[in-house]
Amino acid sequence: MAGKKYLIVFKGLAVAVPKSLQHFVKKSIQDEFSQFDDLELDFSSSRAGHDLAVLFRDGIPGLPVFGESSRISTTDNSGTSLDSGDATIWVQQMRIFRLEITPGFCEPTFPETEAALGSLIANTAIHETGHMLGLDTGGFDGGGHTSDPDNYMWAETPTGDSTHVGKFFEYTVKKGDSLSAIVERYRRGLIDKCRVGASDLTYQLVWEDPENKSVGFIAHPTKSDVPGRRRNNPNWIYPGEKVALRNENLRTQKYRRNFPAFLGKKTFSTQQIQTIKAFIAQRLADGKG
Repeated sequence: MAGKKYLIVFKGLAVAVPKSLQHFVKKSIQDEFSQFDDLELDFSSSRAGHDLAVLFRDGIPGLPVFGESSRISTTDNSGTSLDSGDATIWVQQMRIFRLEITPGFCEPTFPETEAALGSLIANTAIHETGHMLGLDTGGFDGGGHTSDPDNYMWAETPTGDSTHVGKFFEYTVKKGDSLSAIVERYRRGLIDKCRVGASDLTYQLVWEDPENKSVGFIAHPTKSDVPGRRRNNPNWIYPGEKVALRNENLRTQKYRRNFPAFLGKKTFSTQQIQTIKAFIAQRLADGKG
């Protein structure tokens, strides 16, 4: 159909992105992709993406990443084809780090200014969307992140002090506790004000963590030589035993001022622009989008 454009649907902006930053994030994305005449961007959350959807999510992934994207290639007797793509922008991951102000009292911490946070959200969305528009040599497989500084957003930013304050958070089992309930409370930030668990953390992952196989912890192979205690089963934990919960979110004050991410304006190189234009034209020619 003449005049048809490639549709990209951005979902969750009004849910996951702070209200004061929503206009900035939307406009930053629109401005960067305005140079592509065959693109249509939709932020209404009322339409389904035919070939590409980008989701702003208020969650915490298990790995300390801000965004991820995936477009799978399928090979059959007729050749190789690309499936539909999707990307996730982990907004809460950018804000989940907890900074201890006084002992036991913490507040969420992110880049020191709200403007920097907005840039990080917008840049991550532009970056991941670019991967789904033909810049698919990035990640840790094709080397695109390290060899392509225009689409690698960490290259020139000083990392500063990003040290965790403690690698693990230790919880002592109380009467009536179950491991699944402990993990659920940790994910919701109800066990400790300064630490919040990953959204995809499971009790099985906690049980299998080598730290929990130490003496005095829930998965010690001989239950620390305490007679009568059942072993090798996450359904059997006992008051007084410890649970090691990986801490990914308590940082030092200096970290906030030296946030390890690209906070400038995200742009594409001339070569990348041509790659994206060719990718869009091909998807439209194939009836995609």
